[in-house]
Parts: sequence; structure tokens; C-alpha cells
Amino acid sequence: MPGSPASPRKPRPPFRPRTQEPPAGYVAVGRIAGRWGVQGEFKVDPLTDFPGRFEPGSRLWLMGTPYTVVSAQEHQGRLLVRFAGVDTPEQAKPFAGKLLVVPEEELPPLPADTYYRYQLIGMDVASTAGEPLGRVAELLETVANDVLVVRGPLGEFLLPAIGDVVRAIDLPGRRITIEVMEGLLPEALPAAVPRKGRRRGAKQGGTSSS
Repeated sequence: MPGSPASPRKPRPPFRPRTQEPPAGYVAVGRIAGRWGVQGEFKVDPLTDFPGRFEPGSRLWLMGTPYTVVSAQEHQGRLLVRFAGVDTPEQAKPFAGKLLVVPEEELPPLPADTYYRYQLIGMDVASTAGEPLGRVAELLETVANDVLVVRGPLGEFLLPAIGDVVRAIDLPGRRITIEVMEGLLPEALPAAVPRKGRRRGAKQGGTSSS
């Protein structure tokens, strides 16, 4: 789904699968890709549309402990981040590959019809005819748009998060209603689920990283 409260950023890689989950009540804003330099800095892949998350003085949680950002700068599509209390490569070593998270209550409000990506994980997916199609297992980020990975009775399929396909998101009801288009679902499609041709239309809604 298009739209984001973020400032323009460089295109991300074709997709970025997320193999870890943040603790309950927290949302991932970055992943440590490795160490950098001799002062305990980290190479960080940002998972947020809010660059201010990494401003000096910001507080992020790492393996259950809050750390304050001392400095952050862009470097080859990543951020080089230094935290107070992590001053040597040896101190930084245990954090490689770990998620940087923030409490859900610290997330800023979003515009109408825009959702945090973490909110979509686990939501039920159904056709406009009411047929259950599965549940959102993960979300992939592509240059063009986000893609929802849905798993259910039809197997696994990829759902482009665009307005022509995603017709409604019921956040309290944890349900996403989609328009079933030609070629969207696996071939073993129950006859009760109609296939409809692609329609042109305005894109609706939006998602945002935290």
C-alpha cells in the first residue's frame, strides 16, 4: 500500500524478509548488520519510516536493555550507529543480527487509512465474496510496494499491498478483504471464489514502518 509519513529515502533492496520477531509489546525499528570501526559502532539496517528514531539522544531497546543513541550517520545504504555504553568492538560483538526495538506505546499516530506494518501480521485474509484465504504471515518490502505473504488453505501466495487488490482493512476485527484477480491465487482455487479481471483505480490506504 502506498503512502508513508516518512521523508523520501533511497530505494530498498527487492525484498527484506524478516526472520526475527520483536518481543511482545515492542516493534522493530532496525536490525544490527554487524560491527564497524574500533569504537563499538554498529552497521544498522533501518526498519522504520521515521529517521528521527536514530537521532542522538533517542532511546532504543536491544536484547531487553535500553540504549541511548550517541551518533548515527548514513553509510552505503545503512546507518552507522553508536550507543552510549558500547565503546569497543568486543562489547558490540554479542549484538550482531539482533533487532532494535521500541515499545508500541511510543509509536507516533498515523494518518487515516495508514497502518504500521506490524499491525498487519496475523490478520485474516478473505475475498470480497467472504471466502477465507489465509492469514498474513510476514511482510516483504519491495521498491514498488509492500507485499503480504499469506498462508492458508490454498497454500502460500504473495499479496501486493495496493488499492486495486486490498479493498478493506478492519484493524479491530483483524481482517483484510481483497479483490481476487486473475493469477493472484494458487491454481487450486475453490470454485466458490470468483476470479475478476484487474481494474484500474486509485490506490488506497498505506503502511508504515515504526
